[in-house]
Amino acid sequence: MTHFEVNEHFRWAQNGGRQPGRVKVWFRRRFFDEEPVMFVPEDGFGYNPLSIGDRLTERSQKGHVYEVVRKLGYGDSSSTWLVRSDGEPRFLALKVMIVNASLRNFDNEDHELRSTFVVTKKNPKHPGYAHCLPMRDFTVCTSYHGLHMALAFDVMASGVYSLQKTLPYKVFTPRNARRIVKQVLLALQYMHEECGLVHTDLRLSNIMVPVTASDTRINKYLAQNPAKTYKPRVDLKTKKLITTVKSQPLPHFGLNPSLNNLSIKLCDYGKAIPIQKIDHRNQDQCSHILPILRAPEIILGHPWSTPVDIWSVGFLVFKLLTDNVLYPLHALITADRYKLAHMVNYMGAFPQRFLAKCTMRNSYFDPEGNPTFPNINISPLKEHVTFILGAKGVSTKEARSVAAFMERCLALDPAARPSATELLRHEWLCDI
Repeated sequence: MTHFEVNEHFRWAQNGGRQPGRVKVWFRRRFFDEEPVMFVPEDGFGYNPLSIGDRLTERSQKGHVYEVVRKLGYGDSSSTWLVRSDGEPRFLALKVMIVNASLRNFDNEDHELRSTFVVTKKNPKHPGYAHCLPMRDFTVCTSYHGLHMALAFDVMASGVYSLQKTLPYKVFTPRNARRIVKQVLLALQYMHEECGLVHTDLRLSNIMVPVTASDTRINKYLAQNPAKTYKPRVDLKTKKLITTVKSQPLPHFGLNPSLNNLSIKLCDYGKAIPIQKIDHRNQDQCSHILPILRAPEIILGHPWSTPVDIWSVGFLVFKLLTDNVLYPLHALITADRYKLAHMVNYMGAFPQRFLAKCTMRNSYFDPEGNPTFPNINISPLKEHVTFILGAKGVSTKEARSVAAFMERCLALDPAARPSATELLRHEWLCDI
């Protein structure tokens, strides 16, 4: 398949042949080892094809030069690299944006750079600041694709999502789940009340564990576990060989087996939106939210704000304790009406005052406010959560407390959802 054919097939897939999220995975597996470094900005990409040993000679905002020593990971709009600095701290994580994302930030179409600056500078004395990831430095680097915005942060190990996969039965104990949730709420309290930002992308992979090891220990680990690359591939356009560096996150240095010293940071402000810039009529502002995490106000076209993050916290709690999602599989891959049906069965009918403000009301409800989506015969949320947690060995008292906490987070009307500050006072978190 030629470069043109790949691009044309990709566009076809984006325009209805395949779901956008699935086409990214399909293309990466078939044509690329990891991020599609061969695709150009005109295709909506433009990754910086960095290699181990590369030096970013453009002076950063703080006057530093960085040397690439390892690849930590990648996402839809960036790749993240462990770099060695000529200043302090010696090691940093450099998030290098694709050309398209860089230009959108330079043109103020995206908010990542501005949101990160706000999180970094607003109020370092706030308790939630310790659970956010402030920016250490900023630079712009170049590749044959163009300009790349690059943000430097403290080094993180793999996220809570990866950590959970290593645990017995892939679940956190209730106490460790409470520890994570409380720290997430402190971060949200800071973002919502001090920074005026809605995160909008609260998922386990965006909750990271800091690396607390010394430079000496990191150097020793790197020497014993050198960076790896994939077999070179031919660029379909330039016919040149491209060698992709393998993602190798650092381990959780110093984390006790009991996780009683677990500390987290809420990261990735690429989708964070200033509260005053929210336009609920603009679907592009919330199109990135995972379907499973979309609050009812997003689906129904109701004005939205910080409560969408609180909704995500409710799902986060269940995932941490069960490694499952609240909706069955078919609800994840079908229409929003099935998600709404589950919401009604879990939480009861939507308040009419809420529906009156929903622009998509007539798509899911008749003129009398009765749902036109099918009824699903499942237990109310409290019974469902209590039963599932009980089956996993959680005590009845603990399970009921968890269910009560989730009920507060998943109130159908966003006006009825508590703030992060109010949730921090909930009894389920009182002994953490």
